[in-house]
Amino acid sequence: VQYCIEQKSGAIRESGVTRVNIAPLVRGELAMPQVLEAEGRVLDVKDTIDGVSVVISNAQLEVGELVYLKCDGEFFFHRDDREISSGMEVEPLAFIVPHRFWREHINTVVRVSYSVERLDDVSQVSEGVLLHVQE
Repeated sequence: VQYCIEQKSGAIRESGVTRVNIAPLVRGELAMPQVLEAEGRVLDVKDTIDGVSVVISNAQLEVGELVYLKCDGEFFFHRDDREISSGMEVEPLAFIVPHRFWREHINTVVRVSYSVERLDDVSQVSEGVLLHVQE
């Protein structure tokens, strides 16, 4: 990139040359979601009566991006999503997964993950957390 300025006197001054590289944005991997009521990789269904809190931290979110929560069980799945608005991008994002989902998955494994639809049309997917739901 280079520019020039023509002064009133007719003299022309030129800028130096600057190189600009345009390349795709490289983002780090998404952190795994945290399931607050789980002890390690085990979730006791008695601890799910008020729902289960899934927290997404350090996703480097921007206003206007979409976050999709995925809970995949052996019998059915639960989905939730949020569009990031002003102020949300700096705080951890919390989802509540209802008790009825966990109640139907006693003695099975549920995979919890999320994805982020970025403003530049890139989709990032987190690693999943495998939870053993027990009675």
